Amino acid sequence: MRPKPLTLPPLTPPPLAVQADLALLPLVCRICIWSPGLDTSLDSDHGPAMSPAPGYGLAETIATGHRGNIFGLAAAPGLSTRLLSCAADAQVRVYDLSSTSNPRLNPTTVTPPPDSPHKPWVHHELTTACTTVLRCHTERVKRIATEASSDVFLTCAEDGTVRCVSSPLSFPLALELS
Repeated sequence: MRPKPLTLPPLTPPPLAVQADLALLPLVCRICIWSPGLDTSLDSDHGPAMSPAPGYGLAETIATGHRGNIFGLAAAPGLSTRLLSCAADAQVRVYDLSSTSNPRLNPTTVTPPPDSPHKPWVHHELTTACTTVLRCHTERVKRIATEASSDVFLTCAEDGTVRCVSSPLSFPLALELS
């Protein structure tokens, strides 16, 4: 009997109070988080960043550590401070932006020059925001999907596997697709 094919749900925006936009900046991939009511564009030493919608401005940036395009971003259900990303470098990364559960978190506030129309934003360095790096795929990881639990997510990659991670410390279960 042939097993039922695995179908992943469509990628939906993270359930955050802000809208996330992915930006590939020189040599470093960052996640840019936008919030309503702030300035709509930013051009700084980190490169240009444009608002995904009118009236949204840059609120936070996260240095991801990815060395290739970021293809997917998801928020853990029920934990708006936990983000998951997958990228062309065949890695899946988990970020914890809560100072309560991540004692290493040390955000800095970036303040533009006084004559700039931009408001300050928060920046998280890779060494403090990223809590887990999963190297469970051998090719580009194209998609990430969450389950009802904040500790379960699925990834799929060009290596033909779908991986189910049941907690940040567990060994991912691989499902071969044919």
